[in-house]
Amino acid sequence: MRMNSLRGYRCVGIFLLLAFASGVAIGQNANTGEVKGTVTDSSGAAVAGVKVTLTNVQTGVSTAATTNGAGIYDVPSLPQGEYTITFSKPGFRDFVRKGVTLQLQTIGIDAALQVGAATEEIVVSGEAPLLETETSDQHVNLNTSAVTNAPIVGNDWRSELTQLIPGVNSGGGTGEAAGQQVGVNGTQSYNVNFLVDGSAATAPRDYNSSNYYMPLDSISEVSINSSNAPAEYGNGLTSINVITKSGTNQFHGSAYEFIQNTAFNARGFYNQSGTQNVEHWNNYGGSVGGPVMKDKLFFFFNYQRNPSTTPTGALYSYPTAAMEAGNFFGMAGASGAAFNSSGILQGTYDPVALKMQTFFPASTAKGWVTGCPGPANVGPGTPQTCPTQNNFVFNGVSPNLDKWYTGRADFNASSKQKLSFTFNYHSAIPSYVPADPLFPNDATAYEVGHTDNLTGQLSHVFTLSSSIINEFRVGASRELDKYAPPSLGKNDPATLG
Repeated sequence: MRMNSLRGYRCVGIFLLLAFASGVAIGQNANTGEVKGTVTDSSGAAVAGVKVTLTNVQTGVSTAATTNGAGIYDVPSLPQGEYTITFSKPGFRDFVRKGVTLQLQTIGIDAALQVGAATEEIVVSGEAPLLETETSDQHVNLNTSAVTNAPIVGNDWRSELTQLIPGVNSGGGTGEAAGQQVGVNGTQSYNVNFLVDGSAATAPRDYNSSNYYMPLDSISEVSINSSNAPAEYGNGLTSINVITKSGTNQFHGSAYEFIQNTAFNARGFYNQSGTQNVEHWNNYGGSVGGPVMKDKLFFFFNYQRNPSTTPTGALYSYPTAAMEAGNFFGMAGASGAAFNSSGILQGTYDPVALKMQTFFPASTAKGWVTGCPGPANVGPGTPQTCPTQNNFVFNGVSPNLDKWYTGRADFNASSKQKLSFTFNYHSAIPSYVPADPLFPNDATAYEVGHTDNLTGQLSHVFTLSSSIINEFRVGASRELDKYAPPSLGKNDPATLG
């Protein structure tokens, strides 16, 4: 009785395992491609037992499958790249299809075998069909060349590339449809699910991709699905899935720098004269990828650094010298019991208010417009020379620093097991609130932030049999933001009284 119960539990467990594995096998994968098709003979009859070998030209890794009784084969969980597909069976000539480029998609490659010796082969060279015939998804796949050649300004490529989504709109309101806030097919903004290598890269707090974007030089492909993305893509009516570059059997590398500099720029509106505001923007980095073990283990790594100094300028209003002295002569409202006949504020001045006035720009500060801050003893014989509004022009700078560390490792453990690990770490020290005339004293609104943004995923593909493939993937994302004003921890209320 006990043995029968154990057999029953064992059967249930095996059934659940097979059901789970089969479910994974028939579902499209969110970070790999899939090739399927039918093999026939010259009469059009299906041919069973044909060995189908798909070899990645860049890595040399081969994946094999066999056609079933209906002549059908299906190979999911294939990394992106260029493939050579060989169809072989005793009694038939080998049929070789070259130049098949696989992106994050499902493509159909059929073959018609001819009777002949196995030493003979028929070679067909050419790209896979551009028309998606296997799914009804509405999507755009942007390969490395398309991403590199896009007219992108700065580091954040999302503003430009999201404009290529079919049915894109601004998500409500007016203005250009761009960036994280786009809507698609008439939806409101922030309904896009951003992914990196098939794993979530969307911040749950505000449903955008925040700072989870990677450098352009790390991108192998951007796959955009805009037709109510299938369940495997998670939440969102539209999915944008970014795939990290991988290493190959050949070493490859790059080095680059993009620059903006004060010497190349025109003056700003508030900086028409005097010393020109400093603006430095450098974006430089490099990447390297290649084999650790040929045909077995590959790596890719990209480092990018973006220090920048951005000018900030604005028109401010500060108390004149007379106002700070309590002299409001000639100003509307300077009457009544609180003022004498000369517009002088009566009574004892609050010591806290007097201390707070020390935070305002000094009379010698650079930025006062002509005639300011004016005389302190304004009266009938001493006119006011300083306007009470828009009397201070500020020109300053806001420093920022961004760094990226992006990597990938692919391990072809055996013909049945493959492992893949990717990560993207973006560290930023931004001027969260731009500098103002009160900086660096504690009354400034200027605020420097420090953010750490990390995404990563690990995938394991296990071919259990010719008809069952299990893909396990775990991914995570983390964003840590720290912002601190200059007054933090200085106990200013006690200092001011």
